[in-house]
Amino acid sequence: MKLAVNARDAMPSGGHLAIETVLFRPDQVSDALRKVSGPGAFVGLKVVDTGTGIPADVRERIFEPFFTTKEAGTGLGLATV
Repeated sequence: MKLAVNARDAMPSGGHLAIETVLFRPDQVSDALRKVSGPGAFVGLKVVDTGTGIPADVRERIFEPFFTTKEAGTGLGLATV
């Protein structure tokens, strides 16, 4: 939900948000991922929007807990996602 809200906020004049799930068969999963998570199929999540994008200076910090570009809020948006 938080990811969708962030996308909406990046499209003040409207736009499109697409959320898609993809099932990966075991033979499509990398060896590195298989070592960490074990055998089986995996679900991927793809989120695309037509928003304004993230400026480079902000992009460096988006996963920092409590970082925010909004006046009000916890700043736990992408860290939570």
